[in-house]
Amino acid sequence: MNLLIEGDNIAGLSYLLQERKLQEKIDLVYIDPPFATGGNFTITEDRAATVSNSKRGSVAYSDRLVGSEFVEFLRQRLLLLRELLSASGSIYLHTDYKIGHYIKAMMDEVFGMDNFRNDITRVKCNPKNFKRTGYGNVKDLILFYSKASHPIWNEPQEKYSASDIERLFPKTDQRGRRYTTVPIHAPGETERGKSNQPFRGMMPPKGRHWRTDVETLERWDRDGLIEWSATGNPRKVVFADEKEGKRVQDIWDYKDPPYPVYPTEKNADLLDLIIRTSSNPGSMILDCFCGSGTTLKAAQRLNRNWIGMDQSEHAIRATTTKLSVVEDDLFTQKPECEFIRLDGDSSILTPKTRRTPQGMNEMAHKIALINMKGGVGKSTLAANLAWEMATSPWKKQVLVIDLDPQFNCSQYLLGASRMEEIVSEGQPTVWDVFEQFTTVPGRPSAPFEPDNAVVKVYTPQDGGIDLIPAQLELSQTLRNPTGKEELLKQAVEQLESRYDLIVIDCAPTDSMLTTAAYLVADYILIPVRPEFLATIGLPLLEKSLEGFASRYPDERPEVLGIVFNANSDYSPEELRSRDEVRRVARQSDWPVFNAEVAYSRSFPRSAREGTPIFWTSYARTRTKENFRAFAREFSRSIGL
Repeated sequence: MNLLIEGDNIAGLSYLLQERKLQEKIDLVYIDPPFATGGNFTITEDRAATVSNSKRGSVAYSDRLVGSEFVEFLRQRLLLLRELLSASGSIYLHTDYKIGHYIKAMMDEVFGMDNFRNDITRVKCNPKNFKRTGYGNVKDLILFYSKASHPIWNEPQEKYSASDIERLFPKTDQRGRRYTTVPIHAPGETERGKSNQPFRGMMPPKGRHWRTDVETLERWDRDGLIEWSATGNPRKVVFADEKEGKRVQDIWDYKDPPYPVYPTEKNADLLDLIIRTSSNPGSMILDCFCGSGTTLKAAQRLNRNWIGMDQSEHAIRATTTKLSVVEDDLFTQKPECEFIRLDGDSSILTPKTRRTPQGMNEMAHKIALINMKGGVGKSTLAANLAWEMATSPWKKQVLVIDLDPQFNCSQYLLGASRMEEIVSEGQPTVWDVFEQFTTVPGRPSAPFEPDNAVVKVYTPQDGGIDLIPAQLELSQTLRNPTGKEELLKQAVEQLESRYDLIVIDCAPTDSMLTTAAYLVADYILIPVRPEFLATIGLPLLEKSLEGFASRYPDERPEVLGIVFNANSDYSPEELRSRDEVRRVARQSDWPVFNAEVAYSRSFPRSAREGTPIFWTSYARTRTKENFRAFAREFSRSIGL
């Protein structure tokens, strides 16, 4: 059951208890209520003010209650939320440093001091330069309570940084694997049992016992997993690459989105962490200050049920828009919810009536691969992604558009010899799309048909790949780019009804071709190779997208995320590069894919043969599975 309520949340929470009988049915509550600022928050020209401002724009919500009135305002709602929480439920309340300590005292009263779990510091922004007496304020806080003593808890893990690896795993074996050692004994003596028997002729130190049975210790020793010191002290070897990560601490670096659609909109990764940790698939999630719907979208994508409520019309509109881009697949259901206004009106929000954001098309999913830094393996990624989506289990009809004058993607899909034939025979390419109104000697003056530029690459019974190839002369189009930006979009509009996915391979430069790709694309995928200067193209890309948004405010594509591509190893340099890329991604509010594409010499070899990596006999199974894991995450991200 998913439910969206427009109206005052006191009435909404009472409705859930009295009419829906949801007492002790909610596993997780996250709320981000007003912070008692004493002002209004506005929306102006589709941009949300993140500071109090009531002089321009329309008011999204008012934050006029302050002091004891505000604390009482929250207490009334928390009492109802406590009734709704299940015995294994938890609540996370997001607030700030000015009012947080008053709320903490009140929540101790409502939920009990024994059920207080954490005061989580959230780094919300970059350092500030305000000229005032006091330290810069870059944080707010999240108060975490449980309903009782045994809440749902799925231990979260945080990946090790390069500095973590160097500090926590200071040793290196003969194969270059980093490791550390830990004692094989633990506090406490045991008189009987297998943990107090001799191992290699020695007993545990006085007052301690072996951490495991002697048979396991002997197996570790045979496998080289026990390191003996010069004085004969045994310690267990722990390799860095076998550890999933470290425990998440109570300082979180999840900065606010740089371009919020609603005031005080929160980072989606923040909600993803909370929901994964404190709920299970099928759990009911409640956000009674739902704002732009970030909590609800995260819950939907993680296969939780959800209830959201807000009294702001702007919030309800932002929420329905955000939910509309969640599509169903094998892992995620298409969002359907019951919508209720507290005057009694209700309706079902179905896929047929769901809102589609401006600039999005429900026919083909269109994605542009771009990084303003070259050498990141972008064309190889684009070609193999097309192959993956066109074959089992997806079997989608895919169109690849090559917008890079070096036409590497075209050569990968067609092979060098077939690409030479297309160029030598003067067959139409993407160059003809942009130059269709240019007089060219020897070319017929008949109207250009985009279908003439489409080349069949792979035509099975189900699915398939078509290509609009590039050619070197495409660079000449940039000499006179005026008025050509919209031509690709017009061509795609004639073709897209026959495709499930359109993949655009972009050149690593900001030009008219980039603008043309932005005008077509629903999403931007950013391949990054983790190496020295890996981030150099990301600020340029962000600036390019900002410039495009200023010229085409209704056509902004969504950044789907960064994918680490052509990873070679986990050397300190590569790990430092990953950390730097993630830092830049957080600043830009760009997601980072969990799946990564490892480097393999099979990729250039398969490119020369015009064959996808998973069809080759020489590529390792791990390389194929690694790429398929990325393809699965990609398809879930766009709802394909």
